[in-house]
Amino acid sequence: MNANRLDPGTMDRRVARLERTNRRFGVLLGALVVLVGATVLVGAALLEEELKASRFLLSGARGGAELAYTNAGMPRLVLKDPEGQVRAELGLDAEGRPSLGLLDQDAAPRARLFLGDGDAPFLVLYDAAGKAVRTETIPASAAKAPRKKQVMVEFRTSLGDFVVELNPEKAPITVENFLKYVDTKFYDGTIFHRVISNFMVQGGGFTENLDPTPKPTRAPIRLES
Repeated sequence: MNANRLDPGTMDRRVARLERTNRRFGVLLGALVVLVGATVLVGAALLEEELKASRFLLSGARGGAELAYTNAGMPRLVLKDPEGQVRAELGLDAEGRPSLGLLDQDAAPRARLFLGDGDAPFLVLYDAAGKAVRTETIPASAAKAPRKKQVMVEFRTSLGDFVVELNPEKAPITVENFLKYVDTKFYDGTIFHRVISNFMVQGGGFTENLDPTPKPTRAPIRLES
């Protein structure tokens, strides 16, 4: 295995991607909750299913639902009333951002929830004529809470990679000592030589040939726990 400290820029980019994914998931989850409510209103209560022309259909006396793909290859779910009129639709745009729309009996839009530039949520309300009369936005917070100082180390192994987070506030001596091993490439070429299920994984002291003489270590440190 190899262990390398992650620079702050790389960590910030990974955290930013994770936060962006979480925001999108939160909006999509909220849209799904609304969609479930719309499903109850439309009345798609259980019904026969069939697969036609690459579309998954649910239909019955109280309405129906259709899951298909757009020309851009993105999924689109629509709910229909008993007359076959689309009353709600949920889909993803070409960039994978969710969009939820509610329609009236004449197929005119009444409300739409979507993500704009920068993943900012937008809610648009329409009048009876289908004209947008109100737009609500939820801007990103201008002042984010300061993120605590993070120290991340990435381990690269033959069975996959993983990242660990160190806590220099709670264990400064231990973290400093461990990072000295990382920065001097002490762990490169070592193995996990002892694994006990549901208890512990031990490594870093032996190379692949299990030389009976472990690699030389630094001087002991104080036990901070």
